Amino acid sequence: MLPMLVPAGALETHATTSRESSTGPLGVGWHHIDLLDSGVVTDFIRRVRPSHLLHLAWVTTPGQFWASDYNARWLAASEALLRTFAESGGERVVVAGSCAEYDWASTGGVCDEARTPVKPKTPYGQAKNSLRLRLQELAEQSSFSWAWGRIFWLYGPGEPSERLVPSVARAVLEGRPALCTSGTQRRDFIYVEDAAQILVDLLNTPLATGAFNVGSGVATAVGDLALAVGSAAGRPDLVRLGALDTQEEGAPLVVADMRRARGGLPRRPPTSTQAGAAQSLDWWQRRLSSRP
Repeated sequence: MLPMLVPAGALETHATTSRESSTGPLGVGWHHIDLLDSGVVTDFIRRVRPSHLLHLAWVTTPGQFWASDYNARWLAASEALLRTFAESGGERVVVAGSCAEYDWASTGGVCDEARTPVKPKTPYGQAKNSLRLRLQELAEQSSFSWAWGRIFWLYGPGEPSERLVPSVARAVLEGRPALCTSGTQRRDFIYVEDAAQILVDLLNTPLATGAFNVGSGVATAVGDLALAVGSAAGRPDLVRLGALDTQEEGAPLVVADMRRARGGLPRRPPTSTQAGAAQSLDWWQRRLSSRP
């Protein structure tokens, strides 16, 4: 995402990280900050005085984030961050939301920003939606513009190894069977660089306000994505759909209606499942080959 921000015309770009050290494109100032420490964050915002804010941080630990106690902590910390940004004269905010805010079943799984009810069923989705409401209140009280990006199913380089694409990629690259469920449920999988570009476009489009879906607009079966990774490695035979018991897999269909984003932001074709799978596999191949 940072390489997209620097050429976009930002006079200065500052990025925060919880890691001890980070690297990125030239022109980016890195700051090692715990965003859950509101005092440190307040000092940082008042010192840097950013005009634009892109807030992505949250708890994302696979298998835990849905019900994690950290959802409440991130909600409180994010509210403090946005309040300080407003008090410091900030002009534009984009925050990462989630498709988990929607009631997926109410419209047959097709999620539209205007018509699909917002009725989150998990602590994660509830906390995200609470932050959106608070952001809207702050924007009405202050002078900054805002947008909320409801992100669907991300995949691509850098994912935690427990998730679908990395687990399949690692297995087939090591010549092991990739054991999967039947994978019949269809989801809107969006390649990480495509999602990053939509969020950057939102940041640079001040007239685009409110909630926007951040997805591909394409419903792909989970099993088909797994097979695409196996095919990219030339080993689709190692992808064993149905080898694991299919437990509760949720709604049969969840996909983003992307008409609002496509009507108000630059038109960019989404990365195909095959291309995204191949790029993800290449990233894992390089990572595995560099291990001692």
